[in-house]
Amino acid sequence: MKYFILNKLKKGTCKNQSNCILIKKSMNHFIFTRDKKNISFSWCGYNYKPKNINLYISFEIKFISKIPKVNSGFYLKTHNKINYYSNWLKLCKKNKFVKICFPIKVSLIKQNIIFISDYYKDHIHFEIKNFKIVNEIDNKSITQSNVFLDKNNNFKDLNIIVRGHVFKKDHVPESTYKKKYNQDFFKLIKFYKKFFLELSKKYNIKVYFVTYDNTPKKYKNLIKENNWNIYTIPFPNSKQFTGTCKFLENNIDNTIIIRSDLIIKDTFINVINKIKFNYITVLSRELKGFYNDTVIFVPKFYVNDFIDNIRSKRNKNEYWGHLYKKQLIIKILDPDFKKGTRLFKKYIEIYRG
Repeated sequence: MKYFILNKLKKGTCKNQSNCILIKKSMNHFIFTRDKKNISFSWCGYNYKPKNINLYISFEIKFISKIPKVNSGFYLKTHNKINYYSNWLKLCKKNKFVKICFPIKVSLIKQNIIFISDYYKDHIHFEIKNFKIVNEIDNKSITQSNVFLDKNNNFKDLNIIVRGHVFKKDHVPESTYKKKYNQDFFKLIKFYKKFFLELSKKYNIKVYFVTYDNTPKKYKNLIKENNWNIYTIPFPNSKQFTGTCKFLENNIDNTIIIRSDLIIKDTFINVINKIKFNYITVLSRELKGFYNDTVIFVPKFYVNDFIDNIRSKRNKNEYWGHLYKKQLIIKILDPDFKKGTRLFKKYIEIYRG
């Protein structure tokens, strides 16, 4: 067994392949526990078809383990549209049931509504009863003092992943542009320094160059001299997002993923202050409804969904960042921006030697 969907489980104790344990006392009463070491498939909840897009979730919860902090990796998650809620944790108490209620917005599609701790790294043990999904607050059972309006927080910590070659002789890109040129980060470093400096005014940034193990020594030294980090993967036989996904698996945080071969314009630097890490955000759409992967803003609670999507069987080019699952909300940085990379001159240009 992988998943704990309460609608489909009989009463009693169940254990899944990640050693998570669920005790179902009734449809609306269950206990969940997970060891600190086991992360995958650590969720439980209900399969539900909404009748309205605006609903309230209500339940009583008691934590036997310590209470997770807001945005620490434990959430109530809806799948259509994908949203993560955790501010309600501020009301919780250890070893005492607390009644929680907050509004959610969903699509009218059958979906899982779950408590997920895949991103939470500590031991977790909690008990939930009287779980309900309602159209409006019933004042007989839920008072206004129990209602918590959950809003996504912006975070101060930010990872910046600069992905791709920092040097490659006679590079031929995997695109319609087929002319050879030398890809050389030395010629672009001033743009990235300015970009990092602007972000550092708002966030606590950590810069990681996710590149290849054949990177020349002087480029590795350049990265280290600027107090940036380097994460390398074998070359060849790596796809565009192989290293990025491997890095993100162990570094879940708000993240900007940006190519290593860009001329970054001031107009782009000016708009980054408008970014809110509530949804995955990209610069523009491309042809056939794809989203451009030149720059991607990924909130911490979307990291695993982002990785799953890139590895999806529906993504014919595995580890290719253009295509996302339909249920993910994708924000466009500039809604008026036209399709295709050739029109990037307003914000960025791809360096061609």
